Amino acid sequence: MLGGLIASGHTTHPLFLLLASIGSMRMFLELLFKMLPRDYAPGKFSSMVGPFGVWYQRRQYFVAPYALTWGLYLVLCSHTAW
Repeated sequence: MLGGLIASGHTTHPLFLLLASIGSMRMFLELLFKMLPRDYAPGKFSSMVGPFGVWYQRRQYFVAPYALTWGLYLVLCSHTAW
């Protein structure tokens, strides 16, 4: 809902509002459940090691693009209708 509200300051097209809402939801969920917690495996098999261990090792490569995405998101929050 927050993503749609922010996007409404930039567009009125319903499709873009929907995509902004879904994208924002994914950004918040990834931040809260995947990026911030360390050594956390969600789900009912939390004691197991994930099947893609190499991606856990490469996690640092995704931090910069992810931070850039959040930076762009915060810029869009602070400016409406360029």
